[in-house]
Amino acid sequence: MPWIPIPITVTLKAWFLSSYGTGPYSYVPLATQIGIDYVLAAAAVNTGYGGIPPLSVGTALGIQEGFELSFAEIEKWSADSVTWEPFDTPREWNQEIPDYVWKDAAQSIVNYWAGGIMSPLPPPPPGAIGTNPIISGGTLMPLQADIGKAFKLNNTSALCNALNDAFVKHLKTVTGTWTGVTGSVPPVPFVFPWVGLS
Repeated sequence: MPWIPIPITVTLKAWFLSSYGTGPYSYVPLATQIGIDYVLAAAAVNTGYGGIPPLSVGTALGIQEGFELSFAEIEKWSADSVTWEPFDTPREWNQEIPDYVWKDAAQSIVNYWAGGIMSPLPPPPPGAIGTNPIISGGTLMPLQADIGKAFKLNNTSALCNALNDAFVKHLKTVTGTWTGVTGSVPPVPFVFPWVGLS
């Protein structure tokens, strides 16, 4: 099964709409929800040759912590950069948030996959028995920029869709190597590098 967009495009959107303006301001619940929804969306990803879901990857808490750090960085940037101006010259300050503030959020997604293990079954042809470690958790900088673009959108639905697109695009940069033997007699060592999850 592939990436499941519903937790990001529907559940996260519903969370935004139901939580807006309720209670004291805190970015922790949003970071928590992003972590939970990412894990749910990623639960069934597989390699390009098939396979069942990941056997071992990161946690929702790891993603939550990364987004918390980025939201804290935005607060720091806002305190240093946002100034009050006359009403006749309004500015949308969220459009000026630099991409560097999203480094921790993006790194938490990369870390979620880094060092993980995908299922070795089914194996890539002609493999039979093996292991399937993730070698790289994907590229950081494009994901960082794409998360930044998503949060510059002034529409909840568009933000969630763009965040989902950023996560799906990032999956294409995750790499691993299936290593094992073929089903032939005698078995022959077989290594199959792969790029991208879907």
